[in-house]
Amino acid sequence: MVAPMTRRVCAVIAALLSVAVGLAGAPAHVAEAQPAPSERSRPAGPPTPDTCYWTERAFQDLPELGPGRAKGVILWSHGQDASGRPNWQYGAPPVIRLFADTGWDVILVQRNERCQGRWVEKGGEYVSNLVSQVRLAKQNGYRRVLVAGHSVGAGTALGAAGVSSDIDGVLAFALSHGRSGCRDPRTFMPQMIAFHEREIRNGIEQNRAPRILICMGKDDHCVGHSFTPLVSSALAATGRAYIHFDETMAIAGHGAANTGKFARLYGKCIREFFDRTDSPAPGRHVCAESE
Repeated sequence: MVAPMTRRVCAVIAALLSVAVGLAGAPAHVAEAQPAPSERSRPAGPPTPDTCYWTERAFQDLPELGPGRAKGVILWSHGQDASGRPNWQYGAPPVIRLFADTGWDVILVQRNERCQGRWVEKGGEYVSNLVSQVRLAKQNGYRRVLVAGHSVGAGTALGAAGVSSDIDGVLAFALSHGRSGCRDPRTFMPQMIAFHEREIRNGIEQNRAPRILICMGKDDHCVGHSFTPLVSSALAATGRAYIHFDETMAIAGHGAANTGKFARLYGKCIREFFDRTDSPAPGRHVCAESE
């Protein structure tokens, strides 16, 4: 198991890898429709009130396979609530559970809400913390390391893949934000669109992982803008293997990829894409609905 981090990571990356997962002027908001974790898988929380970063096993009801037996490890990063409420308690969504059920270890890379802040101030620290966990997982002997996350966690995952060459794949759910709060249309800030477009493109172009998934459903009230043309063209230009769920996806909303329906419709395809030990062909891989 990846050892918990019990001290604050103070180093902030010099070149802030801020993909558009939070406003420059305000933190991003929590996903809607977060699945409630079962009692057996409910995260325990920070070891102490002042612990900023720590790790936990995502699914306590499953045996930990360890580096010698697991196909690899997934490091999951949660979102962030603009009001300062904790998000670490949600755990990983059903689509990630599918990986755990088929031979992957899953570790929650947790953040204490007391230590969170605006992306421009804290994003580099989040990325640095995740990169250190990737390095530790490789040192512990995991053959493959995937980074995954939702909202701010998606940006953290993609940012880490722009720094570390030890990451084998990225799953970024609900990557973009155009508001400081998800449920009030008055918080939409159209002047931030150009900033987010620049950061999304940079994040995709800087990604070093050979496989990447980006999911951005329609009617995402935390985004307020369609980044599909940008994401589509940027992914295509990388020459890497990728999956892109855009606004044509069957599920809408900021929490689309966190739902059981998403796992039922697309989970098998997603798992097989990241499961395979050979190198998938460059370009877009399409997941048809399979419910």
